[in-house]
Amino acid sequence: MKLLNKQQLLAVEVLNHLNELKVTRVSDLAKKLDTTEDFLQQIVRKLRINNYIVSTRGPGGGIKLKADIDLDSLPLYPVVKLFEASPDYSNGNEIEHKLDEFL
Repeated sequence: MKLLNKQQLLAVEVLNHLNELKVTRVSDLAKKLDTTEDFLQQIVRKLRINNYIVSTRGPGGGIKLKADIDLDSLPLYPVVKLFEASPDYSNGNEIEHKLDEFL
C-alpha cells in the first residue's frame, strides 16, 4: 500500500530542496530530483498557484520558497492534499459523485 503518490512525494521534495536553495531553475531541480522537467513543471505550477513558492522569469530567474513559508512549522497535509488523485466519475456513477460532494 502506497501512502503517497509520486506527485505528492515530489512536491515535498521540491519544498525541501527549495528550503536549502535561494533561487533555482526548474531544469536544474529536475536533474537533481531525477525527474522530467515537464512533470516537475506541473508540480511547481500547483505549488505556485497555492502560494508555497514564487517564480521569476528571465536571466537570474527561477523558483524559490515564498518568504513567509517556514518549513519547520508547515503542516504537510495541505501540501499533500493538493496532489491527491481526484476520483474518476466518467463511469457515470452520479450517486458516488453526489456523496463525495455532500461529505
